Amino acid sequence: AKSRHTGDNAALPSQQGHISHKPLQEGDIQIFVELQTSPRKTIVLLVKNSTSVREVKEFVDEKSDGTFSASHMRLVGEGGRYFSSDELPINVSHGATLVCFPAWR
Repeated sequence: AKSRHTGDNAALPSQQGHISHKPLQEGDIQIFVELQTSPRKTIVLLVKNSTSVREVKEFVDEKSDGTFSASHMRLVGEGGRYFSSDELPINVSHGATLVCFPAWR
């Protein structure tokens, strides 16, 4: 048995059944948000394509226990796509990983 725990187990696909307390609903998209903390943390969110960037930031704020404030974070998607407008829908694919950076502006 492995005695070392890195804190990254939540991001492993084999753990998927243990992440969510409710079954995936139609239209739910499971995404991973990697927090640029030390050590790095990954949180799992269920969103819809219509979920706004602001709502995703608020979920991250809530799940990160205030490590990242919704008003002071940047979300970057795959390929370095920066989500610049909080009003736009997040529009990401199932299993996408976003990276969350603190923004000091």
